[in-house]
Amino acid sequence: MSRSLDSNLANALAAAHVTHFMLVEMVLDSGTLRVATAPYDISYGGFTWLSVHAVGSIDTVTETSGEQRGLAFTLGGVPSTMISTVLTEHVQGRAVTLKLVVLDGATLRVDESAWSGLLDTMSIDDGAPTATVRVTAEHRLIAWREPNLVRYSDEDQKRLAAGDKFFEYAAAISEATIVWPAKEFFRQ
Repeated sequence: MSRSLDSNLANALAAAHVTHFMLVEMVLDSGTLRVATAPYDISYGGFTWLSVHAVGSIDTVTETSGEQRGLAFTLGGVPSTMISTVLTEHVQGRAVTLKLVVLDGATLRVDESAWSGLLDTMSIDDGAPTATVRVTAEHRLIAWREPNLVRYSDEDQKRLAAGDKFFEYAAAISEATIVWPAKEFFRQ
């Protein structure tokens, strides 16, 4: 799958020495979690992205034509005091975005659309005194494989918008016999 990059980002990637890291944004019920694979916290977009450089990893992002690949994120060093929060957090179907950042001198060059999808499962390896959390995510295009179960019927329309009567007579009209005037009707 071919994508175009911002020219500044492409030039930074073409340099002899490239320093890069990833930004991961997970939208959860308890709040948005923003982490960076850099060795230090990053300020970007008005937010602070917490470093997980020494204790976290992200699977390699690969793209192939016609295939939507998932990813796995591993966050290590999670304190045991936060395990109960991790266990109760509902992650399935929550949005996750991955951004590629390339340092061009002191400037951050960011590919905002490196990868995006929906969180799927979360597993915990509880070791003392810290734990490791592994989260898997599916590509956003995986939703295209799911059938659309909404029909153009009065029942579905009322379920979506109570009191809406747009499709009230749809069933009756679909079975109605329509008599078109004979050709004599159109002569003058």
